Amino acid sequence: MTNHGDGRRHDVRREELYAQVWSEPMVRLAKRYGVSDVALAKVCRKLDIPVPPRGYWRRLETGWRPMPPPLPKARPGVGGMTTITPQPRQHSSGEQNAEIAAQEAFERQSRNRIRVPRQLVDPHPLVRHTAEMLRSARPGLYGTVNARREKCLDLRVGPRSLERALRIMDALVKALERRGFRVTISTAEKPETTVEIFGQRLTIALDERIKRTEHALKDGERFGPKWGYVPSGQLRLKIDEWVVGSARKTWSDGDRARVERQLNGVIVGLVVIAVAKRACQQEREREEAARQEAERQRALAEQARREEEERRRVLEHQAESWDKSRRLRAFIDEVERRANAKGVSVAADSELGAWIAWARQHADRLDPLRADADIDEPRTQTAAVGGETSMSSS
Repeated sequence: MTNHGDGRRHDVRREELYAQVWSEPMVRLAKRYGVSDVALAKVCRKLDIPVPPRGYWRRLETGWRPMPPPLPKARPGVGGMTTITPQPRQHSSGEQNAEIAAQEAFERQSRNRIRVPRQLVDPHPLVRHTAEMLRSARPGLYGTVNARREKCLDLRVGPRSLERALRIMDALVKALERRGFRVTISTAEKPETTVEIFGQRLTIALDERIKRTEHALKDGERFGPKWGYVPSGQLRLKIDEWVVGSARKTWSDGDRARVERQLNGVIVGLVVIAVAKRACQQEREREEAARQEAERQRALAEQARREEEERRRVLEHQAESWDKSRRLRAFIDEVERRANAKGVSVAADSELGAWIAWARQHADRLDPLRADADIDEPRTQTAAVGGETSMSSS
């Protein structure tokens, strides 16, 4: 896929975007389009495109091969094409958040360098509990020990690397707490090590790279797995978060430095991602506030429309009733005139006289402009007009 982060708007088909979000992490794909992963996820929700769950790409690295959910049929009103518009950059490359700059300066000072001891001495309670759980655990398919449902730190390493991993995590957890950052363990579905920085909860994990080798059948074996898995001895500390931009999220054993010597950089990376995640949260809050305000304005407009519709209905009904009352009075007057011309009695105690009195009462009930009419709107003006009209027609 070509890099779309060139400032231009890009048209993409729904099926194409679905294939892209299941082929690489959302944060990487969002960067190609020049938008945040939050914005890209919003586009996917709008188009009814399912996206990988949290932790999907990490589990994929261990050999897990799930089938992505199928692309559902688009709902009515959901188009097959969308336009993704790159977001303007808020800061130049030379600008930095003050909190990040302060943390970098702190971590550069030699007295703040994090040192991993050669032996695990007086471990942090979380590390102590993790050691008790994993030292007796049996390696799984990939040759690593890890907690499945137990409340302990998220480590996935081979037995030979376990003690080293515990020492690294002990040094990191203690250093984080000395800097005022809280470390906890979440067990919503599986154990997760979380660090709270600036109100943001970040997930970290320490694992060991796995070597995949073609399985050789032993003497007498006719069938067996195609691949074998062996821990490589190379550790990797990761921040398992999706954020926009090029923030570093992985620190691995390499030719120049092992994980032990990179823990200060890990803390800087945590701060960088916490700041980015907070900015995304604030953006979501602004978008939600704008959405709620738009919804409020829509509700007010709908209420005004209904009130206007009701005013018109009442007005038209009053005009029809007034016109009907005028025609009824004219008809009643003509009946009375013809009766008088023929000498028929219209006295109050006569049959015709009683009918004329009843008919005029009915015409008065229909007239919205009579003096005693119960008019809802416009009450004051119409009532005043009604008083004059009633007097003139009486």
